[in-house]
Amino acid sequence: MFIAAPVATAPVHITQRPSVVPRRSGGKTFGVGFSMPQLALAAAASSILTFKSISQRARTDSPFGDRWLHVAPMMQFTDRHLRCLMRLLSSELILWTEMVKDTTLTFNTKERLVLGRFLDMSDPQSEHPVVLQLGGSDPEVLATAVEISKPWGYDEVNLNCGCPSPKTAKVKNGIGFGAQLMAHPGLVRSCVDAMAAAVSPGVAISVKCRIGTHATMEDHRRDGDSYGTLANFVDTVAAGGAVRRFTVHARSGILSGLSPKENRTKPPLRHDLVRRLARDRPDLQITLNGGICSLTEAHEVHEGGLEAMVGRWAVREPWALADARCTSLGRGWVLQEYMLHCCSELEASRERNLFVLGKPLLNLFNGISGSSAYRMALHDGLAASPEEGGFERFQQAIDKAISLLTPSALKKGKSFPG
Repeated sequence: MFIAAPVATAPVHITQRPSVVPRRSGGKTFGVGFSMPQLALAAAASSILTFKSISQRARTDSPFGDRWLHVAPMMQFTDRHLRCLMRLLSSELILWTEMVKDTTLTFNTKERLVLGRFLDMSDPQSEHPVVLQLGGSDPEVLATAVEISKPWGYDEVNLNCGCPSPKTAKVKNGIGFGAQLMAHPGLVRSCVDAMAAAVSPGVAISVKCRIGTHATMEDHRRDGDSYGTLANFVDTVAAGGAVRRFTVHARSGILSGLSPKENRTKPPLRHDLVRRLARDRPDLQITLNGGICSLTEAHEVHEGGLEAMVGRWAVREPWALADARCTSLGRGWVLQEYMLHCCSELEASRERNLFVLGKPLLNLFNGISGSSAYRMALHDGLAASPEEGGFERFQQAIDKAISLLTPSALKKGKSFPG
């Protein structure tokens, strides 16, 4: 059980391993004292409230129980540090890793540090449920990657069939991976069948895809989106029985001429096609991804019988995802718990880059007076020479950034609707 930090009556700096708020990680117990007087406000809400679920509709057919809100896999964002913050914010979220290329694992089977960089969780006990997303198009290599990942205990393994980056075409077999695979549903079926044969018992295999692909935006404007293409892809992949869960980004993927950012905005959203797929395939679990920018919108998706996935919005507005228990404890509690994670990472030399550790905190106070100054101070305090200074420098940067916020920023906030 997480508890609120005791009230700090005097500044406390890390000169030795303290025990203010213990946190179990990697077999050791870490604690952090803070020099920010504002953190005392977090203790005002020290009682633990009964958790208020984000859904009033429990799903008995989901491997995640009644959880239905996913935080999308995002390169350079959903590493274990952001996942740590998201789990502190809510126990209800289904978290995803960044996409990991299958050969990144298979070429480094004897390099534990390399494997750990891509597969380690922030806390193997508390981070679950977590989905590992793999990229690749060779059934044998993907199966080997799944086998390698098994000791990390992921709750589900997903095959990326939706990334439209031109980099996904640059592989030796000429087929590519990511969204390139949507033109090869038979191959995708072979891939997921091989992955399912390698996965641990009880761990599901899933697919994340687009509604379709086009070579260019000109092709898309000429041909439009096709429900038949999406349905055929899903039916072909699902026919083998290895996959019952599909996450569909409700835009076509444009394979050339657009940047990754443009591919998230320029192709038109077609939520109607994903909703139709869910209606037509009631035996499958469909998650809708793309263009969901509020919890109200996510709830509307869920009330329509689908699970929902949020992406960049969750990074920009992380506090909007805080559950009732977290909001009762306040952002100060979240910050302190996350600092414990950072202390653990630095002490164990699992992470040396201070900016990478601080990045998930940049938007924690969005919408609060002083948040822009806070964000700029934290960025500037960690971005230069990010591997120098250790935890002392990290805490100093946090101190300075927090001092620019109104004290009320660390009090409890508004919870999302249940």
